Amino acid sequence: MVSSRRKRTNKACDRCRRRKERCDGTTPCARCQKQGLECSFRYAGKPLGRPRKVHHHEGYAVTDLPELLGSDADFLNVGRIHALEHIVRHYTGIDHLTTDNLEDHIVGLPRNQGMVPHHRRHSKEESIGEWTIQPSGSPGEQGQAKSTTHTKGLSHSQFLRLLFDKFDHLHPGPLEEPTHAVSDQRNFLQDDVALDLSLSQLLSHDITVVEAASVFPAFEAASRLMSIFFEFGQMNYFYIDELDFQSSLAEFYNKPFKLTAQDAPWVCVVLMVFAVGAQFSHLKGEDRSSTQMAQTDHIWLDDALALMYFRQASKLVPDVLAIGSLQSVQALLLMGFYVLPLGNCSVASTYLSIGLRMATDCCLQLDNNISLTAREIEVRRRVWCTAFILERRNSVYHGKYLSTTQPPLQSFDMLGNVDMSAKRIDTHQNTKTMVVLTNMLQHVWYTMNGLLDLEATHQIEKLQDVLDTRDQLLTYWNSLPDNMFGRDLCPHKPLFRHNIYLALSYHSIHIFIGRPFILERLLEDTIETGLLSDTKSKLSTSCIESALATVDLCQRIKNQSGVSRSSYIEFTSCHAAVSALVAASILNQTSQWNRACRQGFDLLRAMLDGVFSQSSGRKDLERLEYAVDQLLDHGLVDIPEEMSCVTYQDFLQWGSAFMHID
Repeated sequence: MVSSRRKRTNKACDRCRRRKERCDGTTPCARCQKQGLECSFRYAGKPLGRPRKVHHHEGYAVTDLPELLGSDADFLNVGRIHALEHIVRHYTGIDHLTTDNLEDHIVGLPRNQGMVPHHRRHSKEESIGEWTIQPSGSPGEQGQAKSTTHTKGLSHSQFLRLLFDKFDHLHPGPLEEPTHAVSDQRNFLQDDVALDLSLSQLLSHDITVVEAASVFPAFEAASRLMSIFFEFGQMNYFYIDELDFQSSLAEFYNKPFKLTAQDAPWVCVVLMVFAVGAQFSHLKGEDRSSTQMAQTDHIWLDDALALMYFRQASKLVPDVLAIGSLQSVQALLLMGFYVLPLGNCSVASTYLSIGLRMATDCCLQLDNNISLTAREIEVRRRVWCTAFILERRNSVYHGKYLSTTQPPLQSFDMLGNVDMSAKRIDTHQNTKTMVVLTNMLQHVWYTMNGLLDLEATHQIEKLQDVLDTRDQLLTYWNSLPDNMFGRDLCPHKPLFRHNIYLALSYHSIHIFIGRPFILERLLEDTIETGLLSDTKSKLSTSCIESALATVDLCQRIKNQSGVSRSSYIEFTSCHAAVSALVAASILNQTSQWNRACRQGFDLLRAMLDGVFSQSSGRKDLERLEYAVDQLLDHGLVDIPEEMSCVTYQDFLQWGSAFMHID
């Protein structure tokens, strides 16, 4: 009996063959018709690999080339060709503009977009074309297509696709289409995230979101907290677009709309902006008095308010994870940033790790069917940068597992093409610098992992790599601008604190590199000689110099505007610097750095007046002070203080001499 149902054929259309999807062979096929895409059979029956040498594509050929050569003398101008190559790289992500690479890209273009006028395709293609470079180690569309050619590490959907393709190859005859239920099931399997249609089942009731938003302060207080957040909480980072956030918050206060479970990410972002703003509010207010103490928990009132906002936001985390939007990424990053100074690095690592993975999906792997403006793409770039910086630095400095996601540094040369500033200076240059420094820190971590467990002969090669990285770090830092951004540490400039934080991040890498070798000599009795010892000594010296410079930088902050009681980078940088100086003092049995240690203790004590008082920082400070006191009690030779007072300028002079810079 011949079935009346539609048959499928082994001759698939170009799009289905390229994506390794089943095709019914009709014109247009069911998949292309359902998604509203052009369906063509131009390459049906041809191999899917690298195309043969095809020098002419009808849809893209310039038919009047002789006329152009005769009428336009500038047609083959070298500068014009370079400009066109720059545009091609910008909109396609192709690094090497070889004929084969260009032919491959042309084959993948829909035919109906071959010679479309620029004004007709601008709205759809320009914004998404700017963001085609995928990070190495992060699967994009092309990476997923290639990964199906092998059988290791396949996802469920990839396994089934290969299984169906193999079955079609073994049974090329007509095959009845599966029933509607099975077809729907297979559509679910096309993506690993198959919960879109049943998303409402995972979300909380609307009342949960309404209750969380009920703690929003009055508009005047909300505006103040928002202003503090963008002034102090978003230094060298980029969590949210200030203009967009201001307009959405003002709209909510002026014309309140009904909140649903779908608004959970936005409400969570708003709550975390209030939390971080309250956390840094002491930098804009008067000195705290005893009347500001919250008697119930024995913490300051502004810290108690920040904690209240965080607890309300944490109730929405299940909805934030289920929705998985850009606002979900922003909420997770803000929650991780808030938790960091509270001392629980594991909780912060969880928020930041999930945020980075979700940011890679939402910000880098953009769907070609989604049209985004240039500003929206810029926001996604900067949010991903922030996720990468926070997650990597927290993982390295706290010994957490590092994922394989790498920054697509070549694409971030375009960072800052869109001015994102509102009333403030756009700090995208510092953000790019933080990405580069974080990438260097990650490279050092991979190189030094397990270094001290190797034999001496194997250590030399690894140490030389670390030493080369340190030299590259120093060279890169000296190449940064010293006006407005980067190394400009003028106290009266608007980005003084931003640039100080950048310098603290830089010196933290030097401390991270050199302190293991100080501790190694402290714990072992054997004395090394030769090249191995000299290399370790150089790295240890850089560590001590950066530790002294870090203490000096924190003192500058205190002298100018006061240290923060909730700044994670200020506290951890100063803490790491003092720890390294104490270790070096114990190793060398000297009080040479006593003044810098005491200065660091005073700075840490001022910072411990806030959220850090609830962590183990106070106990660590007491033990470090005890160690320094023991050194002095043993009557060690004290170096004159004028020799021990090494400042940040002294470090810069040393760096200039090292790099032979006049």
